[in-house]
Amino acid sequence: MLPIAIGMNEASSQRTSMGVAVIGGTITSTFLTLFVVPAAYSYIERFRIWADKNITARIVTREDQKSH
Repeated sequence: MLPIAIGMNEASSQRTSMGVAVIGGTITSTFLTLFVVPAAYSYIERFRIWADKNITARIVTREDQKSH
């Protein structure tokens, strides 16, 4: 796609925008796949663990207060 995006000859000058769009899409999807999705998964997992600890502690505390 790089030769098409650069537009080395007259025939490819009409296709430069397509080449740029394909290169941009490839770079964007690679970045999302390698960095954003794993980071989001990590944050969601941390939130799940935090929520499990805090919600469970609050439920146990409320049940103990009701039984006394």
